[in-house]
Amino acid sequence: MQKTLTMGAVGGMPIIADVSFLGGPRTNVTIGGTDYIMQDINTSNAVGRFLRRLYGMSAQPAFPITCEAGATVELLACEAAALVAAGAAVLA
Repeated sequence: MQKTLTMGAVGGMPIIADVSFLGGPRTNVTIGGTDYIMQDINTSNAVGRFLRRLYGMSAQPAFPITCEAGATVELLACEAAALVAAGAAVLA
C-alpha cells in the first residue's frame, strides 16, 4: 500500500513522496532552477516522524528550510526521488 506525504514545495507545487519505503540511507540531489521549500514533516503527519538532514549538517535546523536553486543537498531517498520525478532536481 502506498503511503504519501507532502515533503515541501517547489514554486508552489507540492512535492509528494511515497514514504511506504524510504529507500537507501540518503541521496544527493541538485535542486533545479527554483528553490525547494522543505516543510516540517515531523509534526505534520505520523508517517513523517523521522529526521532529514541537509548535506553536511549535524543538527536538525528549524523549518521551513529553503534549499536554494542550484544547491546540492542530501535527502531521504524517497524525497529525492519525488523531486527528480517532479523535474525539480537531478541526482548529484
